[in-house]
Amino acid sequence: YIYGERKGIYIVDLQKTLKLLEEAYNFFRNQATEGSQFLFVGTKRQAQQIVEEESKRCGAFYVNNRWLGGLLTNFTTIKHRIKRLKELEEMEESGKLNALSKKEQSRINQQLEKLRKNLYGVKDMENIPDVVFVVDPKKEEIAVFEANKLGIPVIGIADTNCDPDYLDYIIPGNDDAIRAIQLIVRTFADAILEGREGFAARVAAEKKAEEEAEAKAEEAKAEEAAPRAQEESAGAKPEEATSEKLKEPEKQEVKAEEAYKPKTKQVTADKQEEPKEEAKVGKAKTKESAEVEPEKTVTETKDKPVEDKVKAEESKAAEADKKKAAASVEEAGEPEVEIQEAVEEPEVKKSGSEEEIDAEQEEEKRRGDRARPKKTY
Repeated sequence: YIYGERKGIYIVDLQKTLKLLEEAYNFFRNQATEGSQFLFVGTKRQAQQIVEEESKRCGAFYVNNRWLGGLLTNFTTIKHRIKRLKELEEMEESGKLNALSKKEQSRINQQLEKLRKNLYGVKDMENIPDVVFVVDPKKEEIAVFEANKLGIPVIGIADTNCDPDYLDYIIPGNDDAIRAIQLIVRTFADAILEGREGFAARVAAEKKAEEEAEAKAEEAKAEEAAPRAQEESAGAKPEEATSEKLKEPEKQEVKAEEAYKPKTKQVTADKQEEPKEEAKVGKAKTKESAEVEPEKTVTETKDKPVEDKVKAEESKAAEADKKKAAASVEEAGEPEVEIQEAVEEPEVKKSGSEEEIDAEQEEEKRRGDRARPKKTY
């Protein structure tokens, strides 16, 4: 990769550098389209600021202060330090740090500054990166060894004092000049941005294809389900008709109940008024009947034993008369008609007491009692 030597200075062949740079650029772009994560490493003074700016511009992780041993091979331990860094930053933002004593504040601030210097660029890195870019492979020898151990591809700017065997994609160039470092690092940052755009477009195309496939699958299912739905609806129509017929009398009953509801209110209102009038009339009748009923009850209670005695005497006399009449008929042999006529003739000549007795007998007949034989005199 060396073009020649002049006064103890080795000159790099830039044609080979351009060719290898294009190969590395294509590799970066292809990795970005696949969604890979990148890590830029440049702890030299000339490269610190350039690496930080370009990595932030393309959204890559970076280490620009000091490479911590085991950052890749012992990433689980580095995660705990990253977690501690986040906790201290939260304390600083929330104001809890100001509530502590000055001694504790100074101790925590020192710890926070140290963690920020070494781990701020990888604070959001959750997994090991897919590609590592190194500015000076000789200075970042530990990073190159760890990446090789884990099988991570390494791209580096190799000067004439570097060993290119440990690099997967070598870029011959001057790793001490700021302009050379800035040019190469910016080129790879552009490759990442270009690849990310392609990645976003590919993701959008994949989502669109998935949505179209889902829509087609739903349409196919709908077409398959359409004849089934028609058959089910055809079978369900008679059942619906019968159910509607059964519901018709229920609807009529509901309508009748609704029509009857206001009438019941009027009837109940009339009924509430009628008892008031009946109560007034009833009170007047009870007053009149209360004056008459006591007299009736007294007379009835007095007449009952007398009537019972009279009835008993009359029945005895009637039985005796019957026996006498039967005996006289047997002796004389006369017909009973004459006896009856003889009995009926003296009815015209009745006294006042006999008339009272007849009136009582008529009253008893009217009451439905048994007819008594008429007395003969």
